[in-house]
Amino acid sequence: MALTDPAIKNAKPKEKPYRLFDERGPYLEVRPNGSKNLRLKSRVGGKGKLLAIGVYPEVMLKSAREQRDQVRLTIKQGIDPRLTRKTQRQQVVADAELTFKAVAQDWHQKQAAKWVPEHAATILSLLTRDIFPHIGNIPVGDIKPELLKVLRRIEERGAISTAKRALQICRAVFVFAGISPNPAADMSKRLAVAVGTNFDAVTDPAQLGEVLRALDDASNVTPPVHATLRLLPLLFGRSTELRMMRWADVDLDQAEWR
Repeated sequence: MALTDPAIKNAKPKEKPYRLFDERGPYLEVRPNGSKNLRLKSRVGGKGKLLAIGVYPEVMLKSAREQRDQVRLTIKQGIDPRLTRKTQRQQVVADAELTFKAVAQDWHQKQAAKWVPEHAATILSLLTRDIFPHIGNIPVGDIKPELLKVLRRIEERGAISTAKRALQICRAVFVFAGISPNPAADMSKRLAVAVGTNFDAVTDPAQLGEVLRALDDASNVTPPVHATLRLLPLLFGRSTELRMMRWADVDLDQAEWR
């Protein structure tokens, strides 16, 4: 019977260690001190092998199954997964001088070619303001213990959405660096949830005029966004309808949009 996250969360420690098994190899070992260790049983060359996957909830069940699939693929290729992990650890040691800032700047430079300049500038600004001062000089392979502290600092000033965006950026940098398991994986569940705020509709003509002038003068957005901002208050459509508008729906001679 397959394991589930609720079953793992509800597993209580006993006097002796015990195991809860998942499908195709992984199992959870619950120890008397309350720690929950995910492990994987496999066979290489006819011999049983035991691999440590990680400690729950730092490594979630989904990630454990992904590692299981990767190990099974490695074994099919005739490679001992323990040797692969040893090689990976050696590579991390070899990259000890590779700081998060160095990797992030390299990542940003390569990604910027795909982005509009405004987006690239926004990403670099977030990295420079909120991330580099705290973890920029830490080797990229040793970053996890400090990453959550950085995100908490951003949350403490009320920038909940910025914290989530920072986590997404860091996760992408770790993927680029080839760090496995990804230090940012499963960390979103430990961040605060942003609470939406409703704003009163502007009904005063003078205030509405200010809003329309602000939309008309917007200069820090891309041309498509600027056009959308100017058209929405004139056409009274939903933003999705406007974004999905087709030229076939517009009759300029009759001044109609159907």
